[in-house]
Amino acid sequence: MVVKICSKCGLEKTKFHKHKSRRDGLDSICKDCKREYDQQYHLENRDKRLADTKRWQSENPEKTIEYSIKSRVANGHNRVKRSRLWRKNNPDKRNAQCAKHRAHRIKATPPWLTDLHFQQMKIFYDAATRLTKEFGIAMHVDHIVPLNGKEICGLHVPWNLQVLPATDNLKKSNALMGDKND
Repeated sequence: MVVKICSKCGLEKTKFHKHKSRRDGLDSICKDCKREYDQQYHLENRDKRLADTKRWQSENPEKTIEYSIKSRVANGHNRVKRSRLWRKNNPDKRNAQCAKHRAHRIKATPPWLTDLHFQQMKIFYDAATRLTKEFGIAMHVDHIVPLNGKEICGLHVPWNLQVLPATDNLKKSNALMGDKND
């Protein structure tokens, strides 16, 4: 690990970009300062960069199409892969997202819920996933008062959630806990 003094900030740092023409093979400006400089440059020269890009694209339409296709294929495939991997590794977060979306779609999420309420609801989904892994029994997050009940409809709020074994939740269906015949 090489320790150098950054020529921009004057601090001793260990992270520098490679630079072939320099004697030590490293840039004189640390990665942090370089990133800051690049961000500032891009902000100050945004219009010029956009104009240059548009000019190049109009002069090279076939290359523009080729690069666009390559990028879409590469990034689209990677995006799908990353999305599947995230869903596999975060079932609790995915279940919480899906429940929130379903509840929003049927207008069962009150507009006055705060971020704290949503964090409290995520705790139920975390607990269900953790218990499933620990005990090997599938656990579900259930609405005590169903969102689409026959006689009464509940809300998607923290105090209407409970963690149940999947078998009990599936037996219960859209009924209150004691209403469904086993």
